[in-house]
Amino acid sequence: MNRKKIAFVINPKSGNDKKTDRVKLIQSLLSDTYDSELIPWREVEDRDEIFRYVTSNGFDMAVAVGGDGTVSQLADALCGTAIALGIVPFGSGNGLARHLGIPIKTSEAMKLLETGVVIKMDRGRINNRSFFCTAGVGFDARIGKLFAESKTRGFWTYGTMTISEFRSYKSETYFIDIDGKKIERNAFLLTLANAGQYGNNAWIAPKANVTDEILHFSILLPLSLVEHDWNYQKNVLEKTGHFPFP
Repeated sequence: MNRKKIAFVINPKSGNDKKTDRVKLIQSLLSDTYDSELIPWREVEDRDEIFRYVTSNGFDMAVAVGGDGTVSQLADALCGTAIALGIVPFGSGNGLARHLGIPIKTSEAMKLLETGVVIKMDRGRINNRSFFCTAGVGFDARIGKLFAESKTRGFWTYGTMTISEFRSYKSETYFIDIDGKKIERNAFLLTLANAGQYGNNAWIAPKANVTDEILHFSILLPLSLVEHDWNYQKNVLEKTGHFPFP
């Protein structure tokens, strides 16, 4: 029986833990049941070269060691190949990993590479770009952009940004056309969800499933801390639509 060949694409900058040497940690947890190669992704501009190497050197699996951004970009590069995607979560939110039930603890996630089951996962496409967890416009997109540009990472940074921006963010009116059905809504955010959560167990589409060939569409109506006193029952999710993949 042929031994599997696994590439570990390691992002040392994702998440809030900058003290752990991720290359050494992964090395210490490797199994002798497969052959492996560790590829540190230190600079953004190295992306294409790394992904070309991974997809053209006979690997059976490529493992994203990082956050949702690392996972999404590597997953996109692997689409159309026979190379399986693995995830060892090391980000701030780890939305796709949490949705899939992949352990956040590194040693447990590494064990899953040997014992886990390979599944065929759906993806969404917007403007010729893939997404595997969630994508949208509005408040969450604003926070996502600010977070990506921030020099600090982690849940604390994300939470601080969210609170700060919430006070000044203005909802917008969106015109939506779904298979000829036109909807106009003043909304806080719109989210297309392939998986159920943003990350950190913040759920936006609890019924979403990455293997059901359906995208879920959630509309979050305008929020007011004073008016609703954190009681979202009346206006959190106005509706969730279910749209089969083309």
